[in-house]
Amino acid sequence: MLEKLTTEMRNQETMNLDQLSVLDVLKKMNHEDENALKAVRSELEAIERATKLVINSFKKGGRLIYIGAGNSGRLAVSDAVESVPTFSVPDGMVQGVVAGGLNAFVKALEGNEDSAENGKEDLQELNITENDTIVGYQRVGEPLM
Repeated sequence: MLEKLTTEMRNQETMNLDQLSVLDVLKKMNHEDENALKAVRSELEAIERATKLVINSFKKGGRLIYIGAGNSGRLAVSDAVESVPTFSVPDGMVQGVVAGGLNAFVKALEGNEDSAENGKEDLQELNITENDTIVGYQRVGEPLM
């Protein structure tokens, strides 16, 4: 199953980065960034629906919990941390979980992202209720499982 995930495959558009000039590498990176913006634009209605679900969770006293592995988990934690100063939400209202715990935030712990048991334990520690919204954080273009 892992071989079908886009995160486990090389981007065919960037296979030759080691042969390009610095400027050409930057242009490729910029192009990939543009692809991300286009992907978000094409999903704005779905993002609106998801946002409304989160708002309803908050109205019921629930939390928004981001989960992810590797860099996606690091982004989840960063987004959660920034929610307090950026949106003035109460501490704990938005939480981030990175597979492998906070140690995985500063050091890659590759085995954790594929461990269903570790993921289950991480979620059990949060005492999730029906009022909470859980968001599996992933990079643009990754399929949902």
